[in-house]
Amino acid sequence: MALSKAPRFIQGIWGPYYGSILPEYHLNEAGQSVTGALIDALFASDSECQKLASTCGMALPEYLNNLILDLAKHENLDWHFLAKDFHVLPYHHGNRSPRANSSLKGALHGCTLDNAVPQLAIQYLATCQAIALGHRHIINTLNSAGYRIREIVVSGGLARNELYLQVGF
Repeated sequence: MALSKAPRFIQGIWGPYYGSILPEYHLNEAGQSVTGALIDALFASDSECQKLASTCGMALPEYLNNLILDLAKHENLDWHFLAKDFHVLPYHHGNRSPRANSSLKGALHGCTLDNAVPQLAIQYLATCQAIALGHRHIINTLNSAGYRIREIVVSGGLARNELYLQVGF
């Protein structure tokens, strides 16, 4: 959500809505659809990893975050680059903003038949990166229409995920 004294009509961004949050301000709103469900579907795809996380007394996101850091250390790479060969287009339920096209489809590129736990961690990292880049796309679109986004407030389940916050912000 972004507020402005003047109305801003931005392709692919909802609004402007006058006075909907603050009097005398126009609201523009943008977002991504089903990002949490996309991550949940990924988690549901690997029961072995869920069992390992449970055995370690961790929630699955925490377990995968730690695994990503361990893999990076083992590969002698910055953890951001672990997913360099695996890419996610997170349009599994279309694109709400800024493309505003519900018919778009998601994609995974770089899949292998390897179903080991490290592969799930890399796919998880690539998914988090894709979602974060989607947010960046929205922010760049808002900024190109005159906004100057300087602060981001993250909400929802991903706000509690340290890895995600470091990926995109």
